[in-house]
Amino acid sequence: MKTSEFFFVSVSSKSKAEPNKSAAISNKLAKSLKAMEAIDISSGMIKVAKERAEAESINNISYSETSIFDERFKEESFDVILAFNVLHCIEDIPSLIKRIRSLLKPKGVFISSTACLKEKKSLLRYGLFWLIKVGVVPKMNFMKELS
Repeated sequence: MKTSEFFFVSVSSKSKAEPNKSAAISNKLAKSLKAMEAIDISSGMIKVAKERAEAESINNISYSETSIFDERFKEESFDVILAFNVLHCIEDIPSLIKRIRSLLKPKGVFISSTACLKEKKSLLRYGLFWLIKVGVVPKMNFMKELS
């Protein structure tokens, strides 16, 4: 990946299960970038990500406890936006996609990885359904894969 002017990443999901994976990906990418803006709505997730970056001597990531709808982020200011393990937690995906499009520079790229469990009958899907019902896991949208 060539050096990008500015990179924006959502550190992780609302779940406490994935902080190390998301921070690890961000840190690997940061090594080839000029700057990265990393956000999360959870102060705990930001703390984990900062600790991982410090342990790896990465100092080009700016962290904020906020959402992508924060007005500090200006239109057409990001080359790339990543969202790992977060789309299934968003209630209004069309608004999110609209916001992402507005933040990306022309020819900017949006990259996301999200569990697609809507059409899969699995133990994981049924387990998550009940964990959501009892309040252990935040509400999720079970999404389907695009063909």
